[in-house]
Amino acid sequence: MDISPPLVAFIGHSGSGKTTLIEKLIKKLRSDRIRVGAIKRSHHEIDIDKKGKDSYRLRQAGSNPTMVASENFIGFMMETDEPVALADLARQFRGKADIIMVEGFKNESCSGAKVHRFMFGPPFGAGDGAGEADDDSIAGFIATGAQAERKTDKPLFQRDDVEALADWIKRNCLDLK
Repeated sequence: MDISPPLVAFIGHSGSGKTTLIEKLIKKLRSDRIRVGAIKRSHHEIDIDKKGKDSYRLRQAGSNPTMVASENFIGFMMETDEPVALADLARQFRGKADIIMVEGFKNESCSGAKVHRFMFGPPFGAGDGAGEADDDSIAGFIATGAQAERKTDKPLFQRDDVEALADWIKRNCLDLK
């Protein structure tokens, strides 16, 4: 049994358009009444809290984790000694989202959930084995400009063709026609 909604992960170099595409996909899928969650891998240290606020003061005192809640919003902050697994993050969406858009987590599996990975760039390797046309972990490719000859049977979408990619997601990840 899956422990989380299906995941659609987008992998590619910084500046390739991953966030922009995910943003458009979220809007499109939401317009079709699909509940969409998102997980983004950051390679930089993050802090969503604000110095001087009560929650910041509680964290500075040693609270870990810390949660802030209003009538319509929940913020959860937790410092970790090691990276949190994608599967653990995805579990938090169970019952709250129909699908999760993921940016990053290139090589991480997600036990208990199906991950459909899309590689930005041409359907052949980037020298490190990632994005090879025969890589079973890749569901398809996103074209980021003029692309070389297609060398795969896997789907190849133009980065701006949100409609076609949303339709593929609905058919292949959500079993919607």
